[in-house]
Amino acid sequence: TDILELSGCTHVLPLKVRLGEYLANRVSAGLGTVDVIGTFEGLQVAEFSARNTPLAGLTVRDTRLRERTGLNVVGVWHRGRLMPAFPHSPITSESILVVAGAPAQLTALDSLLETTPHSEAPVIVIGAGTVGSATTHALKRKGVPVHVLERDPQARARLTGVADQVFEGDANDREALTKAGLEDAPSVLLTTNDDAVNVYLAVYCRRLKPDLRIVSRITHDRNLEAIHRAGADFVLSYSSLGAEAVMSLLEGHELVILGEGVDLFSVRLPPSLENKTLAETGIGSRTGLSVVAVRQDGLLVTNLRATMQMEAGSQLIMLGNVQQRRTFDDAFGSHP
Repeated sequence: TDILELSGCTHVLPLKVRLGEYLANRVSAGLGTVDVIGTFEGLQVAEFSARNTPLAGLTVRDTRLRERTGLNVVGVWHRGRLMPAFPHSPITSESILVVAGAPAQLTALDSLLETTPHSEAPVIVIGAGTVGSATTHALKRKGVPVHVLERDPQARARLTGVADQVFEGDANDREALTKAGLEDAPSVLLTTNDDAVNVYLAVYCRRLKPDLRIVSRITHDRNLEAIHRAGADFVLSYSSLGAEAVMSLLEGHELVILGEGVDLFSVRLPPSLENKTLAETGIGSRTGLSVVAVRQDGLLVTNLRATMQMEAGSQLIMLGNVQQRRTFDDAFGSHP
């Protein structure tokens, strides 16, 4: 990094370190607390697990989060897939809810979840390379207890005194996983740089503990579907992080990593949607995109209602993937 800076680079991206930090966000998001994962145009985006909260078993409408906190549920993760949050969308104990709003609204949500029994069992990080080390440091900064499982003595030595405990062994050894605390762990993070090993470990850990939250890195995008099928809840690739980081620098906004292919973006309201209510636009049902916020009359509106009228010149801040964005353009046309 120092050499690149001396050579005249304006920005240097330590991607493996950032990858570990973003994966750490997704581990802590499974612990029943609200975790801010980024800020976009002044809007804070956060996630939290429904497990062990009064929200599990309800629909999005029945949670009444908008009335109680001013926050909107804009998406629901379930086993690696981000689904739009419709009023009738069910929330299960496996769901990770995505919410967006102002800091005060997120504080109100934190207060609602204060009675949630938080797990004090350590998260297990498998692998103590650059990514695993960054993940461990990030989790400890958040106050999350961490156990690391690694077979290489030099890698173990780097995290001794950082992690709560560092264990020697192979992750495909059930005895080693048990010793590291798998039976009680709420989450496991797979950080090896071998996609085949991570896919295997996702299958193995899922079978050993069906309710475990599994977060993994991958190197090659082509293995994304395989590792989700294997049981991973959240996956992030090195290449996707690099592309997102470069685009955020070019577009001049903070990097917000939501998942593989999922992005936050802003578009001007197409003429075909002017003067319609949010419900009448049918954006969610027709495209799968989630409207996170609307900027109109110089104000950022996050407390969205189905009856809110879309005014000409408004900006829509939406959440979704590239294909859904194309569907939006095809369905409604883009602003000239």
